[in-house]
Amino acid sequence: MAISLIKEFRQKQKISLTPLLKKSIDLLQLSRYELIQKIDREIEINPFVEKEISEDFDTAENYNDSSFDFNVAAVENLRDTLINQINDLRLDENDKGIALTIIDCIDESGQLIEDINEINKMMQGRTSAQDIEDILLNVIHNLEPIGVGYRNFKECIKIQINKKDFITIIGPNGAGKTMLLKCLMGFYKPNFGEIQKQKKLKIGYMPQSINVINTMPMTVKNFFY
Repeated sequence: MAISLIKEFRQKQKISLTPLLKKSIDLLQLSRYELIQKIDREIEINPFVEKEISEDFDTAENYNDSSFDFNVAAVENLRDTLINQINDLRLDENDKGIALTIIDCIDESGQLIEDINEINKMMQGRTSAQDIEDILLNVIHNLEPIGVGYRNFKECIKIQINKKDFITIIGPNGAGKTMLLKCLMGFYKPNFGEIQKQKKLKIGYMPQSINVINTMPMTVKNFFY
């Protein structure tokens, strides 16, 4: 009977290969020199990482690289920053688990590198795709830095623009600033894409220059309407 049980035993444990685990495996395969080069590149592109050089660093020409102590202090990377903010929120265990899984799928630039369905597979059916979408929109997108968790650059801009914000469009002459505003006003149609407006939205527009006869009576109301 015991032999029969041993033969029929099957391993059912599954290991989920998360993006964070993938990065760890990639780092373990690097040589010491390659790891130093990668850290240098991360310092250049990641504002959350800074390099500290010891004061007793030997700069002599006969310096032996084998005794080199590359002292890098990560003040707080993006993932740790987001996790700390999640811990400060009063989320239930299910919502917190979803939020932490989403954070594991965000790279250091703040972009969500996995789609909702893939994240749902990582959670092995413990939640729904709609719940993940809700946590992304209502929790992750409200974290600092503003724009984190974006899936494309259009969504990144949308997250950062709030109601009643004053937005300034800047750029060199001929870049298309005025043309963009005229497209928003409906004076011209864009070559591609579409313009979506809220219902009952009123837009005021002040042209750069206007030719008006000095003797022509005009009120402010007539000017705008």
